[in-house]
Amino acid sequence: SAVGRMKESGPFHAFLAIYQPQNFTVYKTTDLTAAAAGTGLDVDNAIDLSAANQILLTGRETQSGMPGAAVATVTSHGLRFLELSGTGAPGEEILPRELNEMGEAAGAIRTPDQSRAVLWSTSRHGVQLTLIPDLGGSESAARGLNDLGLVVGFSTTSLGKQHATLFDRASGNSRDLNLLTDTLGLTLRLATAVN
Repeated sequence: SAVGRMKESGPFHAFLAIYQPQNFTVYKTTDLTAAAAGTGLDVDNAIDLSAANQILLTGRETQSGMPGAAVATVTSHGLRFLELSGTGAPGEEILPRELNEMGEAAGAIRTPDQSRAVLWSTSRHGVQLTLIPDLGGSESAARGLNDLGLVVGFSTTSLGKQHATLFDRASGNSRDLNLLTDTLGLTLRLATAVN
């Protein structure tokens, strides 16, 4: 399967294309924007897809117009949508980046004053938000995650310097990657993927 965005005229729409791997023939395409109508999110892009049939969607919240996101799960009864929420702060933007096979999404919540790295965990009961500890600064964001709950990205320090970080969901701790390895005199500023 593949996900993405499409446009012929008018606004962008997110799509899911299911293909037959034997001959690479697409046998079903779903307009995810139309499928999400009435969920409170005007979907315009599908940015990630898991082997567990979950799709990370982005768009704008219908009422506020602010950036928002959801995880859609493909079931035998259709699509099930779970909105990725924030902390409720005014002017909050929901900015997911990646989805793992466990139904977790990593990204950031941005307000006018700061950006916070976050991890959303989805289940049939809803969505749990985890604010990822930072390195003392006002900016952080998650850029990648694996199925074990390790999340990488960046955080600013209390001195305002950007450093690459590693968050471990199991321990609840964030670590400065510059302290975990010999950086050869360089500063690691951003980690983008973890295996």
